[in-house]
Amino acid sequence: MKSTMRRNSTVQSGRKSVRRALAKARHWPLSKLLGLGERRVYGRKLLFEQLEPRQMLSFEPLSPLGSLIYQKLDWGDFDSDLPDTHLYSLDLDANQRLSALVAPQSPDLRARIAVTGPGGFSLGPIDAGAPGEWVGFQTISVEQRGTYSIEIDRLEGAGSFELRLLLNAAIEQERGTEASNDTLATAEDIEGSFLVLPGEGQRGAAVGNLSAGTDDVDWFSFVLEENQRATLVVSPLGDGTFTLDLYNAAGERLASGISGSTQNETEQRIANFLATDAGTYYAAVGGVGQYALVVVRGVDFELEPNDDAATAQDITATGGVLGAFG
Repeated sequence: MKSTMRRNSTVQSGRKSVRRALAKARHWPLSKLLGLGERRVYGRKLLFEQLEPRQMLSFEPLSPLGSLIYQKLDWGDFDSDLPDTHLYSLDLDANQRLSALVAPQSPDLRARIAVTGPGGFSLGPIDAGAPGEWVGFQTISVEQRGTYSIEIDRLEGAGSFELRLLLNAAIEQERGTEASNDTLATAEDIEGSFLVLPGEGQRGAAVGNLSAGTDDVDWFSFVLEENQRATLVVSPLGDGTFTLDLYNAAGERLASGISGSTQNETEQRIANFLATDAGTYYAAVGGVGQYALVVVRGVDFELEPNDDAATAQDITATGGVLGAFG
């Protein structure tokens, strides 16, 4: 027992001296800490490591709920008095899709983006082609669960930037680039955004924006098999009103959206469309404002209200539904 008491006393004494050393080190100026490596304080050896500043990001769900779309917006600055690198970390589950866009707010700023992750995952670096040009990537597959790092570097110029991250949705290609998706011929392919759902269902999505004062229509393409059913939903992200139409490859309009929910009269829905031919189909979104387009195939998408037996949603045609509680 005495030996044990002496050993505990020694440990407690050692802890006190370490705490005293750390307390003293807390008051040192940053310039004294950087690059120290090893330092003795009150007879205790302290090791210091210079860490890069890093921001942990979290995502917020986007409408329509149940769509599996999540977004994070952040802003940063590149200035002569600030580092040339911004680092972000995010924890991701496997079997998701990640999209990113860096939008300079200054015409002089040219940026670079790169991603690393578990299992040696690496993407990039991807460089903006010119100052003021947006740079990013679309719907990369997240194969392993873990922490992923995003690095944004300044190649030239200075100024602020916006970082937009999307989980499980494509970013409209027209945003910040010279590419257009205003016609059927230039429709944006969203096949890369499709997730495999339990059972036989799949879900694809895109987030876009239609500016006021124009007659622009955003077009998106996806594939349907023969006799496969699909439901399309366009939901506003804030204020906005929209139209939704479905076309085949010949440019024939096959269906038009209607208000899908008494709880959201601005949402447009084409429900349980049956593809009589296999091939590429096109969703055309019109209106003003920011929106999310969701396409589910092989299952239905939840239609509110369906809170009791009297308002139950009929899913006979597909036998499955994608939705959310709350």
